Amino acid sequence: MSLPDPISALERFARYVDRIPDRDVRAVLERSVSALLCGDDPREAIGLAGTEGRRAREAARNFWLCRAMRQVEGNTPWARCKALSQEINRFEAIIWVGWRTLVAAPEDASELRSCLFNARRLGPLPSTPEQLRNILKGMEIQPVQILQETNQDVGQKSELLTFAKK
Repeated sequence: MSLPDPISALERFARYVDRIPDRDVRAVLERSVSALLCGDDPREAIGLAGTEGRRAREAARNFWLCRAMRQVEGNTPWARCKALSQEINRFEAIIWVGWRTLVAAPEDASELRSCLFNARRLGPLPSTPEQLRNILKGMEIQPVQILQETNQDVGQKSELLTFAKK
């Protein structure tokens, strides 16, 4: 499947922006499309450049890492951090090399690989379990919540709650 000409696609999109009911969203989209059509840097055009943009990309990357965490096996948050770290290292060494030029993960990619693809498109991935634990501890969704959402057996709840405390 080939992508449409980006300029004509943006021009077509610009015609529909005025139909978006939320004024703030509409204003951001109007500025972004206008800047892109003028040839500005895409990250600057959509507000993802500089410190604010770095924070936004990092938050989005962490969202995808959190979703990836739900896809790996482990009875404790630490076990999941270790498992995801191994998956990330495998993904970086084997999968990313072939996928880095893609716009989206292949349709037949697993949920885990799709999450890692989306996270990697936003920036470097953490490579150690400690880095993953620190990321998860800093997010609103605590590791214990991930386990409760994905594991039926939360018999080790006291251990998990201790881990989730800041």
